[in-house]
Amino acid sequence: MHEIPYLNSIYNQYSGQDFQLISVANNVKEDLIAFNDSARNEWMSNVRKVMKTETINYEIIPACSKRKKRKQVKNTRTVGLECDNITKDYFVHSYPTTYIIDKMGIVRYVSSGFALEDGYAEKQAAEYKEIITRLLSESK
Repeated sequence: MHEIPYLNSIYNQYSGQDFQLISVANNVKEDLIAFNDSARNEWMSNVRKVMKTETINYEIIPACSKRKKRKQVKNTRTVGLECDNITKDYFVHSYPTTYIIDKMGIVRYVSSGFALEDGYAEKQAAEYKEIITRLLSESK
């Protein structure tokens, strides 16, 4: 969740250009709506409040079409539901995994994880912006 303000910044900077920021989350649609709605008293809304995280400004797609029952696993700290189709299909092994895809649909950059310390997170976000700016300047 530490990446949300940085991705919001990238989304805001490049909004209106030939650019899209899309996130896929291992959740159902209802949980993603609750995450952004402070008025709701549901677990995802409460997670955002406790973590003091911004709402998500960019498009987010739920990986699950319906809620599945969680497996009982001792000492787990997972937040997402048991829906792993996206993680299997796109070889996601950590969250967040970032793909930067060019105008032709070719994956040009992949990054797993996001820096937790602000100095490193700012460098990582700057790297994303540099790549996006370069790709936007390329002709088709």
